[in-house]
Amino acid sequence: MRFRSMLKSDIYKFFHTPVWIWHLVIPLVGAGVFVWYDSFNAMKEMDQVSLYIETLSVVFPIVIGIIMAMVSQVEEKAAGYQLLLTVPKLKSLPHLSKLLVLLISGLIATLIAVGGFGLGFRGLGSTLLSFMFFIKLAIILFVSMLPLYLIHYLVSFILGNGDSVGLGIVGGLLSALLLTGLGDKIWYFLPWGLASRFSMNFFIVSLSNGQSLQSLGIKQGIMALILMLVILVVLSGIMFKRWEGGKSEL
Repeated sequence: MRFRSMLKSDIYKFFHTPVWIWHLVIPLVGAGVFVWYDSFNAMKEMDQVSLYIETLSVVFPIVIGIIMAMVSQVEEKAAGYQLLLTVPKLKSLPHLSKLLVLLISGLIATLIAVGGFGLGFRGLGSTLLSFMFFIKLAIILFVSMLPLYLIHYLVSFILGNGDSVGLGIVGGLLSALLLTGLGDKIWYFLPWGLASRFSMNFFIVSLSNGQSLQSLGIKQGIMALILMLVILVVLSGIMFKRWEGGKSEL
């Protein structure tokens, strides 16, 4: 099976499972709910944006865990992972195809969630931040969540769907905890701290017009992100070649 055919197959599955709802509908609804809430609450504009960023940072790890569990379950029901296991050569290709579709849809979901909120927020009359800020924020959020996509993909296929969901819930709690003072010196060692800290630090720098990136640990965070991605890509390559099937727990 050619890689192009694999992509078409995964896109077809995407739109015939609830996965598309999690990637397209829920981000739009979530952004709309927050804009509606901000239309009448008395919080300062800066606090409203900060609250939304913190909420996304906590919710995204949970959503990623659920989505990866759903994807694994779909493949398990498709003749017991046979579509992944019967590729004669380059057994990594179907996994790469699936990951590519998930990452592209994840980027779209992030742009909808953040960009949709930005449009609505500015529609309320806010001039605190430009719309381009929200686009940049969406990209930062997505890139910093790449390790989570790989981690949950491996967990869902190797350990099971329940483990992916459970890890997502724990990860969401960790993201919230690492935003506090407890995470100041350790957030870049944990993949669940990257999205929350990168996005909040970007917000802080955008408002402060020149606060030192070094003081926020950005350099350490970028190095940690690159290192995590290298390690996870290597582990994924090993898994793709040696994996012989798993089990669904949902």
